[in-house]
This record gives sequence, structure tokens and C-alpha cells, in this order.
Amino acid sequence: MNEQELLHEVQLMTEILNQLHQDVNEMKEEVEDFQISELVTQVNELIMKMEDNFSRINNEIDLQRNELIQLKEQINTKDQDHSVNPATSEFRRMQSILQTSQNIETKKAPSTNVINRNTGKKFKSKKHK
Repeated sequence: MNEQELLHEVQLMTEILNQLHQDVNEMKEEVEDFQISELVTQVNELIMKMEDNFSRINNEIDLQRNELIQLKEQINTKDQDHSVNPATSEFRRMQSILQTSQNIETKKAPSTNVINRNTGKKFKSKKHK
């Protein structure tokens, strides 16, 4: 082979090598882009999961807050019921009924022995109507 042909072959090989080098660089960029794209996808999925978790946690907090408010209202209502209108026991109601009936009977019955305050002597009084 002559020198010119060799020079041509070397030049051709150099072009091929340059093209290969360029192809390799493009492939590297694609791989990096793919990895970045995959990473972005994974990060997005993670963010979505976190948002779902935060949403669920916020819902649970709202439910617990509402339950707490209801419990406070129930406690306040019970406190008001006890302070404003305390419930009387069955014993107290029966006692009140008996006292009322005794008072009625006492008013109906005539008073027979009355002491005069001025003299201190007993005398018979008239029937009260």
C-alpha cells in the first residue's frame, strides 16, 4: 500500500472513531436522561404517597377534633343540667310527697290546744276552715 492509501485509511479510521465517540456520548446522555426521568418518576410517586398520607392524617385529626368538641359539649351540657336542674332522687320525691300530704292534713285538722301567749294558759280554739 502506498502512503496515500494509508493516509486515507487512517483518516477513515479517525472519522469512524470520532463517530463512535459521538455515538457513545449520545448514549451516555440518553442513559443519564433516562435515569433522571426514572428518578423524577419515583420522586413524583413518593410525593403522591406522602400527600395521601398527609391527607389521611389530616382527616383523622379533623375527626378527633370533632369528637373532642362533641365530648366537651356533652360535658358542658351535663354540667349545666346538674347546676340548673339537679335531679332529685326517688327518696327525696317521696319525702316531699309525704310532707305535702302531712301539711294538708294538718291544715284540715282543728287545733284543739292553743297556748295564749299573754297568759300562758291553754284554751280550746275554733276549727280552722
